[in-house]
Amino acid sequence: MDHRTARLQHAGSKAQATWTAVTAKAPVLPHPAGMDFRRLRLPAVDLPLAPEGLLLPMDLLRDSRSFAGVTLADSPYLDFARRVLAEPNLDHAGTTYHRVADRLLERSGAGLAWGPDQDCAEFAYLVKCMLQGWCEPGEQEPVVLAELRDGRHMILAGLRILAAAIALGRTRLAVQIAPENEVRAGVRQHLGQLAPRPFFRRNLALAEALGSPPARLHPEAMRMAREIAAAPLVRHGHVYQPLPFPEFAGLASQADDLATYQRLGIILDLHADLRGLRYLDLGCNLGFYDFSLARRGAVVTGLDRDERFIAAARRAADIEGCPAEFIAAPLESALFRDDGVLGGDRPIWDLVTCFSTLQWVVGEHGEAFAVELLKAIRTRSRALLIDVPVNCGNPRLAAAPGLELYRLADLIRSACGYTHCRYVGTVAPYKVDRRHIFHCFTDG
Repeated sequence: MDHRTARLQHAGSKAQATWTAVTAKAPVLPHPAGMDFRRLRLPAVDLPLAPEGLLLPMDLLRDSRSFAGVTLADSPYLDFARRVLAEPNLDHAGTTYHRVADRLLERSGAGLAWGPDQDCAEFAYLVKCMLQGWCEPGEQEPVVLAELRDGRHMILAGLRILAAAIALGRTRLAVQIAPENEVRAGVRQHLGQLAPRPFFRRNLALAEALGSPPARLHPEAMRMAREIAAAPLVRHGHVYQPLPFPEFAGLASQADDLATYQRLGIILDLHADLRGLRYLDLGCNLGFYDFSLARRGAVVTGLDRDERFIAAARRAADIEGCPAEFIAAPLESALFRDDGVLGGDRPIWDLVTCFSTLQWVVGEHGEAFAVELLKAIRTRSRALLIDVPVNCGNPRLAAAPGLELYRLADLIRSACGYTHCRYVGTVAPYKVDRRHIFHCFTDG
């Protein structure tokens, strides 16, 4: 390790320690649960850097002087990066960025312990690190963009990295383009927490600008979305999961979409690289997780006993050109035997998910049957993500009030046989219920 790399790592560790101390003392703006755009792991896209076509993100601060929707070319971020390069002894306090940082930190509450001087110093250090070649854009934090209908892009993560790269004369950069529906889910949660006051108009306008241009929407997919909306696939509501393609953005799902995206966020947190990962989705419904992971490079198979869901998922996969396999079959341990459709010559699954599905097996066949199913899954997989409703919904597991988490943990640990089993989160698909998610896995 050369001295420059060591110096950079030391500075990065110090900055991280400082920020950890800051966030422990002062509140910051809430991020929508399960939707941290910095964690959207997608293949890199080489994009031309046009600062007039890159818009600052929705900051959602209660401030009529918001910079949301301002182009990077006109922003104080790019101006500050250029001045850092042009003026070796730049007085940060005299810059527009310093005034902006002061105001934004004050609004967020972080300014109680982290002032504009520190913010400017950190930004300036990033610019100088990139100038000296000590780090490459995207190494420490990905640059994530959302495509707008007019061909421009909104910056979701990596704003200062983009400003520094453009100030240094970069004309192209490897970035991630976040899927439209995932961005909409995050934005919807933000906007849903805010009162419709006049100074949110820029944010609302940006939200309306999200999405694929109409010319790129597939007419067959739009026709399919209308068919599903006109004839719900379940008698008491629409589909259980959203379809993660822009043509289906307006299609209501029976459960709360936020829980679906929260589960996806947990999968992405656990797997830094999904390329080549063999993924099995038990109780796949219309294939939300299958499509979301396939677009990230996973080799996916979805299974559901309802042939209507499987037919719709296959049709969507064909329309969108998404390589995903869908199987219609009841969920039972025989599937994983040597003569079963999920066993035999198939390689071991790297990840299996069973979200809000096992309770149907318990309700129809009893708990002993479900335990045997879990044991069969273990013989053909390296990891399992599972949640089951306890004391809510129908069917469900029953437990003493307040002991729902322990009830589910005991069932999973006694049945699975994985070397590790840990609680990783809770979702509420119908808002009034709580479903605890466990990650079971074996090392090696």
